[in-house]
Amino acid sequence: EFAKADPAAAAALVRALGVAAINPSARDLESPELAASLPVVSANAGIGKPYVVVSAGGKRVGITGVTKAAKTADPAESLARVMPALKKEADVIVLLAWMDRTSTAELVRAFPDIRLAIHAGFGVMDPEPLRVGGCFLLRGPSGAWTTGRAVVKFDPFEVKYKVEPGPLEIPKEIEELAKKCGLGEHPLRKEVGRDSKDESKREIPVPTRLEPAGLTPIGRSVSNRAVRIELRSLALRSEFG
Repeated sequence: EFAKADPAAAAALVRALGVAAINPSARDLESPELAASLPVVSANAGIGKPYVVVSAGGKRVGITGVTKAAKTADPAESLARVMPALKKEADVIVLLAWMDRTSTAELVRAFPDIRLAIHAGFGVMDPEPLRVGGCFLLRGPSGAWTTGRAVVKFDPFEVKYKVEPGPLEIPKEIEELAKKCGLGEHPLRKEVGRDSKDESKREIPVPTRLEPAGLTPIGRSVSNRAVRIELRSLALRSEFG
């Protein structure tokens, strides 16, 4: 979200990262002037372009976006106006949606030509791709310095997706631009309390056993597809016994 970012820094950061399309959040709509400097795509927000077509993997990939907010047009009606042109110009259509997963799933059911949909903003946080008809539905990552990487195979169409912390080692130029955009310091770097160039402390110290005030990764547990419990860490505090 770039609503409170310096426009020049936001534009420079996006160019440095090679971003092809940004779907605005509801808060981004508070600063519509950013659309002039960022590659914003939106079928219903009234800013940026309704869609873009880029080349990837030998395919023409069409990208459009919708935002669920008080001042935006109806997402389904807006997509209905954009999809005919997209189907002519693109081999694969990607939807970026700032809305909950249920609403996004309803859209891809209504528009089966969408092969990949990425939603973010609010709703269930589940990193595992879902199949909705012929579409893969992904939940975008939440939080600063968090990245989601989707690897797409076209023939046959398959998607592998992973959410992980952003890399500690990044070009200084990009880090400075990120700070100007309000991202602040990388949380893992702050936790370790080191500079990224300190090669003697590259590994994050982790206790080998549970003890009061200790912090130990304990893995991931999946009971079933309907209920996901992800335990990233466990802190034991002496006041809790």
